[in-house]
Amino acid sequence: MVTKARFPGTSIGLKKKLLLGFMFIAFIPAVTISLFYYVDSKKALEANVGDTYVILLAHILNNVEQQIEEAYQFTNWLYLDRDVIRLMQRTAEEAVRYDQQNIDVVQKIESQFRFLPIMEHVNAFFLLGHNGIDIRYGPDSYRTNPVAFADEPWFRQGMLHSSELTWGAITPNYSPRTSYPYIIPVYRNFIDIQNGKILGSIVLFLN
Repeated sequence: MVTKARFPGTSIGLKKKLLLGFMFIAFIPAVTISLFYYVDSKKALEANVGDTYVILLAHILNNVEQQIEEAYQFTNWLYLDRDVIRLMQRTAEEAVRYDQQNIDVVQKIESQFRFLPIMEHVNAFFLLGHNGIDIRYGPDSYRTNPVAFADEPWFRQGMLHSSELTWGAITPNYSPRTSYPYIIPVYRNFIDIQNGKILGSIVLFLN
């Protein structure tokens, strides 16, 4: 009787081969599925990020358009208010007089600052008449000398644009002490709508 020799390593080697084969068979679908999921998720994320940027950009543009509209609305109101017009029409001798009309104009401007959302972003307002009228509002307006910006390109350019709004670039604040180191200046001529005469300047500093 022939006795077959048993080699201990043969059985273990077969088990390893079967195990490796099983792992290999299971690994390929898992990697494929994972790779597909990764690519699909990446595309979805990129699309979502793209949509988010589009929405954000649209929101920013909408805010800019709204601010432009409100700036026009405020300056148009100045054109139409009788007390403001009368102040700006005064002679240089009359302009030095501070009376009830000045007080009424300041109170009306304060009311506009409470009414229009854009005024939350205005930290300085100037109504500067050629007759010497100087009405200001906002925390930085009283710490800023208009001489500091009278020769700036945005100011000079605005003076040439009749009744159009002129928006300056982001500019270092002209106030020596401020919570906002940079501002966006906005300029518009103050025009007597009855005769088209330019009576002064309207200046806003947006923070």
